[in-house]
Amino acid sequence: PNANYLWIGYFATALNEHGKAELVMANSASDAGKSEYEIRKKMIEEGIISQMVTLPSNMFSSVTLPATLWFFDKNKPQTGKKDEILFIDARNTFTQVEHALTVSSATSRSKISASSPVCIREIRAPLPR
Repeated sequence: PNANYLWIGYFATALNEHGKAELVMANSASDAGKSEYEIRKKMIEEGIISQMVTLPSNMFSSVTLPATLWFFDKNKPQTGKKDEILFIDARNTFTQVEHALTVSSATSRSKISASSPVCIREIRAPLPR
């Protein structure tokens, strides 16, 4: 597996039975093939991925690539929602203010968080001055 899946695997396996974690990954990790596909399939079958949120490019000042937020919940298989994953496409809910800077507004955060009670309580990106 590539380095993305080393991080994803590390986060997923480091959790205790009730552990939760969020991880930011490049979008390419969400559809990687070969051994990465098998790792992703196993995590889905185990039911530990609770949600994924795709973000637009330029959300982070040091990286221009679009990203995906991965939400892990080791307790989810015991809740009766093992086979459910919430996917949120948030690529068009942010505002590009400069060529290399995209920010979120209170409205976009509310819209995304309304989709899920545990997803993105707050996404904070400073507005340019």
